[in-house]
This record gives sequence, structure tokens and C-alpha cells, in this order.
Amino acid sequence: MEKEKITQLMKLKLFGLIGLEDDLELQRVMDADPDLQEEFQQLRKEVIAFDESPAMAGWTEEESYDRVMNDVWSKKKRKRGIRWILTAACAAILITFVVRLLPQMQQVETTAKNIHPTASVNSNTSQLLLTTAGGQSVNVGTQEEWEIDGAKLTNRGKTLSFRAPDEVDASGMNKLWVPVGMDYHLVLADGSEVFLNSASSLEFPFKFKGDTREVRLKGEAYFKIAKKEHQPFIVKSDLGEVRVLGTAFNLNNYAQQSVKVSLVEGAVAFTSGVEQLRLKPGEAVTYEVDKGMRKAALNEDDLLWMKGQYHLDNTQLGEVAAVLERWYGVKVVFKRSGIKTERFTGTIFKKEPLDDFLRTLEVTSGIKHDTKDGTTTLW
Repeated sequence: MEKEKITQLMKLKLFGLIGLEDDLELQRVMDADPDLQEEFQQLRKEVIAFDESPAMAGWTEEESYDRVMNDVWSKKKRKRGIRWILTAACAAILITFVVRLLPQMQQVETTAKNIHPTASVNSNTSQLLLTTAGGQSVNVGTQEEWEIDGAKLTNRGKTLSFRAPDEVDASGMNKLWVPVGMDYHLVLADGSEVFLNSASSLEFPFKFKGDTREVRLKGEAYFKIAKKEHQPFIVKSDLGEVRVLGTAFNLNNYAQQSVKVSLVEGAVAFTSGVEQLRLKPGEAVTYEVDKGMRKAALNEDDLLWMKGQYHLDNTQLGEVAAVLERWYGVKVVFKRSGIKTERFTGTIFKKEPLDDFLRTLEVTSGIKHDTKDGTTTLW
């Protein structure tokens, strides 16, 4: 394949406009050439950096595409030193988006338990809903400052924080539900931070008492845990738990029969039965009920949800549908069951209308769509 065509296909792939046959051909060529793989990853980082720059504000999608690609590829013709500068800048952007990490991180212990998978994360409400241990419920989105069950709560800038006086017994478990199409930031009693993705819930107390600090997650969240060496932090899920002393990691248990922990900082020992895997920063472990565990390099794409992005890399439409349901609050139905296994490459941007993504899907894969009364039908 000629270099000019490879370059063009790389551009189309990055913007989700590549067809299936071209995508497979490009992947075959890149698999055989490490230099092309490096070039593609570098281009992807530079596209993200340019797309987020202030100079891009106010441009249409077509204008943005042309401007980004012209800027990025013109810089590739300059001296190699410029490329290294851009690489460093993109790395800084990534670190900033992942969030500032806590110092002096300690070891984490993760244990996978043989328990039955729970039902999928769903709720009948579209409200950002807090249900307290005392049985009271409040729509957090309508509040700024209020008192409930003896605790004083503040909701500002998509962040919920609270304070409970020492004389109040606030160790019961409250539940915060983040509905589809939303993400939210929670500051816990010990200063630990939780960034919750759409269609996720976290159970937590207003005060941590005893030898451990325990919460329960359904869905997905990024945790930034305050260090308390003598009071481990435990994140429970339906398929296991992460035992933390102080670290930064992402936990995803949307799927009923799997859980994935991606470690950004600290150390993790993941145990299931007699097996144990130890992770270093930049590694991830996935536990599946029928396959056990496996270790792999941390995939930066797994953290992009915090920026309102979901990157698809040869992803089956069945998985894409689950993301659309969580982010846009629709029910996705397939008229032809066979298309569930068809694959798509591109990026879903949460802030953009669902119809924009569906039109791109139709152009690139020929899959038609219709959305009516909260149901999106694909065929």
C-alpha cells in the first residue's frame, strides 16, 4: 500500500470515518510495521492536543477536521525536535486529565470472590439521586446546601461534599445514583475523591468508623484515595474488592460477569483462589467468571470517559449499544441480530448529539437507524 494512502486511512480512522475493509487493511499493514504503529499513536495524541486547543473553539466539524489535520501533518515535515516537543506536551495533557495523583502511594490488595453476578446497573430515575441510610431521598441536582441525617452537604460545580459532626452517628451506608448521560464528582469524609461515570452508583457512609473505610460500586468510577496507613480503603463490587491504602485507579464492573482494575499509581495484588497477579503502575487486570484473570498494559482509552469520550477500536456493535444506552438514556434494539457482532472504529463524544454518531455509523458501515420514544433501532 502506498504511503500516501496509508496516511489518508490513518486520518479517517482517527475521526471514525474509515470503512470496515479499509480499516482491516490498514490494521494489517500497521501490524507488520512498528514504525507505522508508532506514527499512528503519535498522530492520535497530536490530534487530541490540537482539537482541545483554544484556537479550535467555534469551528465546525468539517473546519476542525481540515485545520487539525493540516496543522498536525505540516508539523510532521519539520525537524524531529518539534515532534518530541509535541510528544511531551501531549503527555502533560494526559497527566492533567487523569487527575493529580496523591504522593506516597502504598500497596493495594485486590481479591476476586466467587459470588454470583448481579443484575445490570439500571435505575428508574433520571435524577442525580442521594438516598441516605435514614431512608430519605433527595434530588442532588436541585440542591446547593442542605442538611440531612445530621450531615451538612454542599453541591457545587458537579461536586458533592459533606461534613458530619463528631457527635452524629453517620456510619450507615448512603447511596448516590448518577443517571445516564451524566458524570459526577464526590468527595468522601476522609478526603478521598470518586469520579463516577454514567449509570453508576456508590454506597458510602458520611463518616468512616472502625478499622477500614468501605464503599460499594456498581458501574464505573475513578478513585483517588487519601492515604491512611492504618485504615485501608475497600471498594467492593459484585465480583471482588479492591483493598487500598492510598493510590489512584479505575474500576469498571458494568459487565455482569467481569471486573477490570486499571492501576495508575501505587501497587495491586489481585488474588483469585490460589492465583495471584501483582500489578505495577501502567498495568491492568481483568477478572472474568468463566475465564479467570489476565494481566495487560493499562489502556489509556479506559480512562477517556472522564473527558466524555469513548474510543472504539474494532469494537462490536453490541458493546457500542451498551455505551449509547448509558450515555444517552436510550434503549438500543437490533432488527438484525447479526449486526451485533459487526465492528466499528471511531470515537463517541458525549457532548455531541446521539444522531451525529448514528449518522457517522451509517456512512461508514451502512447501518441505518431510527430513534423514536427513547428507543434507537439499528438495522
